[in-house]
Amino acid sequence: MTSETTPSVTPSTKKLTKWTHTLDYPFAVREVARIVDGAAVTELERVEIDEAQDKDRKVVSLTFRRMRAGDPKLTEGIEDPYASAIATLATLAGEPSEVIDMLDFDDFEAINEGTVPLMGKSAMKLAEARKKAEAEAGATVSVPSGAI
Repeated sequence: MTSETTPSVTPSTKKLTKWTHTLDYPFAVREVARIVDGAAVTELERVEIDEAQDKDRKVVSLTFRRMRAGDPKLTEGIEDPYASAIATLATLAGEPSEVIDMLDFDDFEAINEGTVPLMGKSAMKLAEARKKAEAEAGATVSVPSGAI
């Protein structure tokens, strides 16, 4: 499968305002009620698309908005760069972190790369420097964009 991405550009400024990624590996999300420590909680569970029921929400694409100045505050105190990236991507997509956790890694990598332009000039410069360093070293390493 080939992933599709759809950029959305504001005509007056020619700046990317949102970006949609069609998942190579779509899935469904099911709410499951469980009892944890005597309290009822609702958790999200990944379901393969061909096993989805009518009440399950199908996730076939995700749309990400531009990063705002206050968004980095949402990841303060998160030490793990992947957890920080997941929290950032979830914020930009308006989804719970669990949905980003459920992504196939190929989709996760494509989303990381595709959302960099939404994160501002400094993120783009860091991504370019990282790619240059990887090319010079002859290696490819995926670092979550939210960790930039």
